[in-house]
Amino acid sequence: MKTILITGGAGFIGGCLVRQLLAEEPRVRIINLDKLTYAGNLDSIRGELKIPRHTLIQGDICDAALVAELLRDFRPSAVMHLAAESHVDRSIDGPAAFVCGGRTPSANQVSTWHYEAVEIEGEAHALSDDEPVQLLDALSDTMEGRYSAERPWEPDGEEGHFGLAVDDYSHTTAPNRRYADLVMQRLVKATLANAPTPYTADELDAIAERCTLMENSARKVERAMRKAVAATLLEHRVGESFDAIITGVNQSGTFARLTHPPAEGRLMRGEHGVDVGDRVRVKLIGVDVAKGFIDFARE
Repeated sequence: MKTILITGGAGFIGGCLVRQLLAEEPRVRIINLDKLTYAGNLDSIRGELKIPRHTLIQGDICDAALVAELLRDFRPSAVMHLAAESHVDRSIDGPAAFVCGGRTPSANQVSTWHYEAVEIEGEAHALSDDEPVQLLDALSDTMEGRYSAERPWEPDGEEGHFGLAVDDYSHTTAPNRRYADLVMQRLVKATLANAPTPYTADELDAIAERCTLMENSARKVERAMRKAVAATLLEHRVGESFDAIITGVNQSGTFARLTHPPAEGRLMRGEHGVDVGDRVRVKLIGVDVAKGFIDFARE
């Protein structure tokens, strides 16, 4: 029996996933962690609550101790992180909840499974390569999105929204997509008024391309600032040693991320013979705050 931990399993998307997995995968056991806030709806999984293979646990995904306990007790083979604050208007009144709901849970899961020893029957065991854990962060910002003007009537057009079961659907609303949201509102307004569309197909394609370009540019600035902040944090710790995990090996170099603090830098010495996922011990040998450079040497 395979065990899957799903966070936000009483929400709109999470509930749909829970129902589908229990219906189609008879050898899957689901541990459903949900805080049951405004976004949770027990009615969406009311029938599934009676299935023995489904365990609902009411709790906060930002509670590191609880997440660690669930991972250690149930030892899931996969974690599907679907719980997060997502209502844009609520981010104005309480932005801290958005940071916690989107970033902290993923960090808790990675820290527990990848960087710490797991205690089993009174003995400490490090996770081995044959005990992989798949961390599926459905709301991760590591994937670069691309804007496009969809044409549902074309053979390769979008087919609507699987969860809402509607044919006419578009999604543009998000804190970092204000202009795309404005364009969509203009299109909807024209449709409701039976007025001519405010944009031609070519203009929509150009707008989508421009939105993609600008968002990618903003993402580069954000990455640069994160590197500069991390370098500032470590500026006075040159010479210290840290536990780390190899996160990248390519033509640009070999990169490692510290387990604490979670800062990433380049492995300047001892980079040969390591691969992504390897746990290593590194020494901080240099920092350049202006450029956001953090240099390590493998011990």
